[in-house]
Amino acid sequence: MHKPYYNEEEQYAKSEKNEDLQLEKIKQKYSDQKIKVFRNEANFSDEHFLEIWDELTKKEQEEIDNYLQKKGEHNESIK
Repeated sequence: MHKPYYNEEEQYAKSEKNEDLQLEKIKQKYSDQKIKVFRNEANFSDEHFLEIWDELTKKEQEEIDNYLQKKGEHNESIK
């Protein structure tokens, strides 16, 4: 039988899944960009390719860190 509401545990579980989805979106965004760069690697010198790759990796980590920091702040405000 379908319940018209979620209990407290179900609400938090759903919230965690949404947060996991946000992390996956960030990772997918940078994965797509890296694939695009990899497919066009013939157009870049090895050095330039590695610079682009490293920059994308750095930006991805920064975005993940920012998201996790905001998530931590959000979790603290809930308590």
